[in-house]
Amino acid sequence: MTMKLKRGICKACGCTYEKPCIDKFYNTCAWANKKQTLCTFCKAITVFDKKKVKTMTADELRAVIARPDTHMLVRLAAKRRLYKLMSAINPKSAIENRK
Repeated sequence: MTMKLKRGICKACGCTYEKPCIDKFYNTCAWANKKQTLCTFCKAITVFDKKKVKTMTADELRAVIARPDTHMLVRLAAKRRLYKLMSAINPKSAIENRK
C-alpha cells in the first residue's frame, strides 16, 4: 500500500508554504521539485549529510544523534547506521541499544 503525497507538504519534515523550515544562514526553504513534496533543506540534507553518515565511526554517530541542532533526517540516518554497526559487532547489544 503506497501513501499518496500531498502537494505543498514536504514528505521529509512536513513543512508547508505557510510554515517553512527556517535556518539562520539560509532564511527559509523552497520547493525542490515541481510536485512540491520535498523542500530544499531536506533535499540538501539527504544528498550530502547522509553520505557523510555512512563513513562515521560509532562514537561520531552517537555525537551526531545527541546534538540538538541535528536535522531529523540526519539523526535518523545516524541511528540506522549505528544500529548496523552495533549489530555487526554484537547482535545482542544492538537490540539493547535500540530500545
